[in-house]
Amino acid sequence: MSRAVLIGLGVVLFLVAGVGAFVAARSYRLVQLSQPCGSYRCIPQLEIDAVTEALREQGHTCKQEHIHIDCDLRIGMVHFETTLSVADNRIHTISSSIFRADSDPITKTGLAYLGWFATLPYRDDPATSAEIQKWLAESVEANKDTKATIGDYEYVLTHPETYEIVLRIEGKS
Repeated sequence: MSRAVLIGLGVVLFLVAGVGAFVAARSYRLVQLSQPCGSYRCIPQLEIDAVTEALREQGHTCKQEHIHIDCDLRIGMVHFETTLSVADNRIHTISSSIFRADSDPITKTGLAYLGWFATLPYRDDPATSAEIQKWLAESVEANKDTKATIGDYEYVLTHPETYEIVLRIEGKS
């Protein structure tokens, strides 16, 4: 009888230890905002092939230039351009631009385009993604160059009041 109790207790302790290890590993992954890749800080779990495939599916043309991948899409008089800087098959810098033929305010589609890139580092964190979307919308609305540090990343928005708007996201060292 005591042998069965010991075996049962052992199984329970084993399961509790396994659950604890799982929770600890999951928590670490959620707080791990960037990871080293060469001399850069890269976005964890974000491989270049997945991002370029998603862009190609939306009509972008992408070409590799050494350690950069340039993707662009033209719709009428609007030109969307993104440069992904890569190390160890991971992205460490995203620079996304929208060029317009006129200086009209950026459209909701343009804001959604920039927002998709802005939230890539936090794609598994809805609360932070919402905060980033809000920051981006407010920054574009304010029509001035803006810089913010969110977690391990520096976000820089430039030229929102001109024909070109640029969003740059870079892992901080």
